[in-house]
Amino acid sequence: MTTPRESLLLLGTYDWVALDHIHRETARHMPGSLIPQIQQAALELIREVVEQGLFEMGDVTAERGFVRWLEPTDQAISRIEGFYIDAFDDTTVWPWCCWLNLTPHGEQIAHELSTRQFSTDS
Repeated sequence: MTTPRESLLLLGTYDWVALDHIHRETARHMPGSLIPQIQQAALELIREVVEQGLFEMGDVTAERGFVRWLEPTDQAISRIEGFYIDAFDDTTVWPWCCWLNLTPHGEQIAHELSTRQFSTDS
């Protein structure tokens, strides 16, 4: 079974990763956990992959595609918390309030991960 981090890396090679996917992957690895615990773990995962240079945070628009956020990580995480934690009941907004885009470094790590998984699955 892949970890949430590995799942994000693999998905990131195909598409941008929305917050709802991050939440689902985190919850899948925390059976029986309360929503606030899952939310905190998901936010920690986002912070981790961004600070490791694997992903960048941003928005996705029909006109421009992925648009990277320019604010510092702490400020961006606070922005996410406003939707994801403070307004979690509004499922029309929080799932898409943040997107992750794989960086070139993230692509390299994802490729290595994919190659490793493929060789162990054979």
